[in-house]
Amino acid sequence: MLNALAFLLLASPAQDPRAGPEPDGNKLVRVELLAERAKLHPGERFTLAAKLSVSRGWHIYWGENPGDTGVPTRLELEGPKDFEIGPARFPVPERHSEPGDLVAFVHEGQVLVLFDAVAPAQLAPGQKASFELSARWLVCTTLCYEGAGEASLEIECAAAGEPVPANEALFKEARAKLPRPLAELKGLETGMGIDVLKPDECRFSIAVADALEVGFIPADQRNPAFVSATAAPGAKGQGLELLYRWKEKPKGDQNISCPGILSVKSKSGTAQYWFDHKYFAGYGN
Repeated sequence: MLNALAFLLLASPAQDPRAGPEPDGNKLVRVELLAERAKLHPGERFTLAAKLSVSRGWHIYWGENPGDTGVPTRLELEGPKDFEIGPARFPVPERHSEPGDLVAFVHEGQVLVLFDAVAPAQLAPGQKASFELSARWLVCTTLCYEGAGEASLEIECAAAGEPVPANEALFKEARAKLPRPLAELKGLETGMGIDVLKPDECRFSIAVADALEVGFIPADQRNPAFVSATAAPGAKGQGLELLYRWKEKPKGDQNISCPGILSVKSKSGTAQYWFDHKYFAGYGN
């Protein structure tokens, strides 16, 4: 089987020489780095945003799992010594159907990826904290191009004091597009089952009371690997059964997770939650 990138490139039509120069993947996405603080104080918690502006008609891929085609968007953020920087937090992607019954998870337009950070307890007032962002992506329409970009940002440090906000509207928008914490979902019931007749499989059950519809976008997990999500209606609402398959069966006691985005449709609307339950299971030697 062709890998995802090879499939996309081979499936794309040849560039018409009369159509002008070939698009530049580095220029189809513009990269910026922004902060929610105009100044930083000792020990302050704050957030940085990678803003990726994707050209109209093009898309890039979800950093957690591109789906059946594509390549995940990769972001790396470096800051000064003693600053703590968390992992990239991507917004909920869109689900695209591709030829051949393939599914991709993509982003279009303005994409805001957040990094939570903590300043060290000791900061010299007046010094500048420098942050460097590097990004890599595959940007596609019917054609696909690899691209990369960088952005930097300096924030002034100050003595202890009240937060000095910046870019408030942008960060409010960015947080609204993130999946919600699972603790906010009411009426959730989960479970895990192992079939002794199918030792290479493990199944996770999800039920949400009063839900009209439940969907799941898996994050990339190689072992066990996601296979399918099947609707499993319950007495009090809707649910799913998630099937995962071991590439290498574990031995002994294991903590197993099936991370991804749980989409729940109810009478009040649709909301997405970051599903990060962990399950404990024992496997024989």
